[in-house]
Amino acid sequence: MNRVHLLTTILLGLLAFASGPSLAHAQAPEEAADVEAEGSAEESAETDADADSGEEPEVALDDMTDRQRAGTRFRRGVEFYANGDYRAALIEFQRAYEVAPNYRVLFNLGQASFQLHDYAEAKISFEQYLEEGGDEISEDRRTEVALELETLSQYISTLDVVVNIEGAEILVDGQVVGVSPLDRPAVLSVGRREIVVSLEGYGPVTRVVDLAGGEDASLEIELLSLTEMPTKLSTGFWISAITTGAVAVAAITTGVLAFQANSDLEDQLNTFPNSPESIASSRETVQNLSLATDIMLAGVGVGIIATVLIGIFARSTTDVGEEDPDEEASDPEAVAIRPTANGVLIAF
Repeated sequence: MNRVHLLTTILLGLLAFASGPSLAHAQAPEEAADVEAEGSAEESAETDADADSGEEPEVALDDMTDRQRAGTRFRRGVEFYANGDYRAALIEFQRAYEVAPNYRVLFNLGQASFQLHDYAEAKISFEQYLEEGGDEISEDRRTEVALELETLSQYISTLDVVVNIEGAEILVDGQVVGVSPLDRPAVLSVGRREIVVSLEGYGPVTRVVDLAGGEDASLEIELLSLTEMPTKLSTGFWISAITTGAVAVAAITTGVLAFQANSDLEDQLNTFPNSPESIASSRETVQNLSLATDIMLAGVGVGIIATVLIGIFARSTTDVGEEDPDEEASDPEAVAIRPTANGVLIAF
């Protein structure tokens, strides 16, 4: 961006807010000598005197007219820009334009957006500047802005987001760009962009794309209804299932040992002579192992029932979320990952 031209434009903007009751009649640098100020001679002389003094009336913004508020906002934006605080300058320029729209402020918005590396927004501001300025913009200025737009094209790409469901909200870096299907591809600045697509009753999808300058990219998004999305099994389900499995293994082990102990007992009973103490000890071992097996088998039964109930409850809560979309799902942190033809779909 040409710094000399920028300073000239800023001075022009200051004159725009101080040269009469209508912002639409502020002077451009190349037209200042030929255009007469709007309003009576007394109003023009008074305004010029105020502008030359450089003094800003100490009046609260709420007590100012729209033109005064816009002028104050604009001057603040100029100060922020000169100090390198481009974000604050952009905000002040936006407020000035909202209060009293003047196409010349759009040029300042484009400059501030460019400094913030928001090239797409800079392009939009410059194009709107040309459109709203119309015949009031000189050919030299139009040529200059056209060159700026040509330069910006190297830092801009387009992204066409195609969604399988109509009416889905599409956000890029947290900003809404439209709903599906988009009327036209979104104009975005180069770099890494986060795309979020959401629709009531469907799981939102987040994708991250890298865009190069001058690229025309396309992204296909498949939304899944909440009933179609895979259910995330809770931690309780896995704890119950693993514990039940471990107890089942232990029950099998004690059962095998009890069977072997019982065989040993029968051998002792069929052996003569044999001591009563040995027979009593073997019989006690069989009883203890059998009791342990029975207890663990009962635990396995309880574990199976608990695991099934936990799984059914997890599924039923997902179904309730689908029937009543106004209520949040019971597990908002659930993540489902599915492969698609265009890569991996991550649904939260």
